[in-house]
Amino acid sequence: MSQFAYNYNPRARRYVDLKTGRFVPERIVRQAVDAVIDKETQRVRDLSQQLVDRTISLAQWQVGMLSILKPLHVAMAMIGNGGAKNMSPADYGFVGNLLKEQYLFLRGFVKDIKTGKQALDGTLLARSALYTQAARGSHEAMRERVARIGGARLQRSILGIADHCTGCLQEARKGWQPIGSLIPIGQRQCKSHCRCTMQYK
Repeated sequence: MSQFAYNYNPRARRYVDLKTGRFVPERIVRQAVDAVIDKETQRVRDLSQQLVDRTISLAQWQVGMLSILKPLHVAMAMIGNGGAKNMSPADYGFVGNLLKEQYLFLRGFVKDIKTGKQALDGTLLARSALYTQAARGSHEAMRERVARIGGARLQRSILGIADHCTGCLQEARKGWQPIGSLIPIGQRQCKSHCRCTMQYK
């Protein structure tokens, strides 16, 4: 999604195609989000492979993880808020709180590696990928924040194009519900792998 091709309509909470004047389908926005997250996930896996191969130290790996995670989660939240120009200090504070949780998880990850609880093998690569995939949760959390501020009262869960866990199927069947009553994206059985999204009104 190029900033030169799209604009954001705060009232509708939707992106607008500047060429056609039409709203950008939500699936297109989500595809752009997924593409960026998947690209950064590969970077994390490559970084983690270096740790497995012992070509970098644990400290270097941790610094590398942080250098990827912070800008990614901030960027995904920005997309959920219509871009950087719409971000207020309170919005950045909101994202900061989301990042604190990720940093806490990462410290636990590092501790597990130090103690040997986490082996230096393929499971480390899979676990490290969860941190970038979790950026979808940051995107969806910001979308919910924007919807609440904009006066939305209801939400519904829309299934993504992927295999669905039982939790996602159950949440989608509920239809429109009061905001906050559905299990958030990223907190169901499929965790950060969730490709579902929320709609608000």
